[in-house]
Amino acid sequence: MSSQRNVTASVDPYSHLQRALLRNYLHAHADILKQEAAVVSTHTTKSVSRPLGNLYTISSTDSSVGSTRPTRSTPRVGIIGAGMAGLYIGLILQSLDIDFKILEASNRVGGRLYTYRFSDSVGERRYEYYDVGAMRFPDTRFMTRTFNLMRNRGLDITLIPYHFQSDNTFRCYNGYTYPNGVPPAVAQEDQEEGQIEAQNALAENPFRASSAQTPLQYPTLAAANAVLSEILNEPRQLFVGHPMSEAITLLINGYDSYSMRTWVKHRVPQLSTSDILWLETVDKSTGWYDRGLVDTVLESLAFDWPQPPPQQGLENPIPEINWFCIDNGSSNLPEQMAGRLQGRIERGALVTKIIEEGNFMRVNYTEQPNALAAYPPNEQTDVFSAVICTVPLPRLSFMDLDGCGIMGHNYSQWSAIRQLRYGPSIKIAIRFTNPWWEHIPGRPAIIGGQSFTDLPIRTVVYPSYPPNGKNGNHVPKSPVLIVSYCWTNDAERLSALIRENGRADPCLIPLVLRDLAKVHNIELAWLKDQYDDQEDGRNYHAWSWLSDPLSAVIVYNTVYIE
Repeated sequence: MSSQRNVTASVDPYSHLQRALLRNYLHAHADILKQEAAVVSTHTTKSVSRPLGNLYTISSTDSSVGSTRPTRSTPRVGIIGAGMAGLYIGLILQSLDIDFKILEASNRVGGRLYTYRFSDSVGERRYEYYDVGAMRFPDTRFMTRTFNLMRNRGLDITLIPYHFQSDNTFRCYNGYTYPNGVPPAVAQEDQEEGQIEAQNALAENPFRASSAQTPLQYPTLAAANAVLSEILNEPRQLFVGHPMSEAITLLINGYDSYSMRTWVKHRVPQLSTSDILWLETVDKSTGWYDRGLVDTVLESLAFDWPQPPPQQGLENPIPEINWFCIDNGSSNLPEQMAGRLQGRIERGALVTKIIEEGNFMRVNYTEQPNALAAYPPNEQTDVFSAVICTVPLPRLSFMDLDGCGIMGHNYSQWSAIRQLRYGPSIKIAIRFTNPWWEHIPGRPAIIGGQSFTDLPIRTVVYPSYPPNGKNGNHVPKSPVLIVSYCWTNDAERLSALIRENGRADPCLIPLVLRDLAKVHNIELAWLKDQYDDQEDGRNYHAWSWLSDPLSAVIVYNTVYIE
């Protein structure tokens, strides 16, 4: 334990602010710890007498399972959920020598860091996996704490360069598909009479999205991306000249009344409804622009940190953002963290009720190998000084909160638990017999990156692993392809075809293969030859986070206009 504290003191990958608040509060208020109890949630907190920033008091009592009163006076904290937030809090408490226990409803850790493996994680086929949840990590200011955790805490984590963008990927809209979204040019000497005008018309309207009935001002991807960059530049520039916390406050105070759709119209009033729908199609997912502008700005910061405006007469090169993925899948990170917390995590423990009893908190939960199947019989109980709840709010709302000072005592807090909106997200992956996208007949290889379309599959993500050889020599990538990655309304539609345990309606995989062939402009029969269609479905995996009873994915701000 002491060696771990020395590492933390020199390079603190945990939030040094939250860690210091916990430590200083414990030392300064030892008498209060024996008198107060609170529920501390990563989303909402119960109002108590001594708030400390966004952190609230931790009281001091403890008991064994099944007892009715606390039996000792040292702090013991209960953490609900062994996702990344719960594990991270556990490491902080462990570094402070504070006793704790994590209750996790499922039989795995990591929450939305979830890797599905088609093969064993060792041997020649160890890269036959895909990340169902978080899969890529940009090395930006937003991610500093994450990279400190992966690099500086002694976890057995290997980072692989991730190709967020790549040459030779496709853009397919309105039935027209082009490598990199640009129609191929025809050499002037090869053009017949009348072809020059046709070539120019194609370059100006490559996807035939603009027509006499619905003319578009920005029909090319380059023009659409340029105007979108200009539209978002104003709120993004808040993060150039202000500290992070101040910039977020300014962003919320100044722009929270806008949805992305109303902000686009505000910035460029001459845009028609068709223009805005087209921008949404090539920029995000269907219905995304109905969400808050704040969401879109914050998401953009994770992918592309804003730069100061260029000074006149000086070059202002945009620094390249380095992207990484985790060798052996993103699940490796929470599994490594859980390994540092041996004996502190109880799996298969589905929390059903949180009760405040005097100076301590009681938590009721099921204790079965399959906690969901056992709900609500076979209930256990434990008592803590404080409870930190890290589960998504839909899951929190399923718990009985009558006795913990929320329901019946704090309506605004209870309403927030109910009203915060989570957006759907789905992924479908197929294990092909080979990485065929690296050798499409007549086309250069696709190495990493993404293709985009307005077909139901919307986004195709190509693997960036395994890494290249020591001399930079190319190593064929994994044959597992994320054939569909969708959000919002697009995800809702495909969710209807996704079943439990990664299985799917019989029509889903044929639909996906059809769209995949269209995006890559290849014959469907050739593509089917690359897929070993087993009756047991072992070579595909489909997942809808909307249907996961323990999770949720994207939190959306909703704009209310009065």
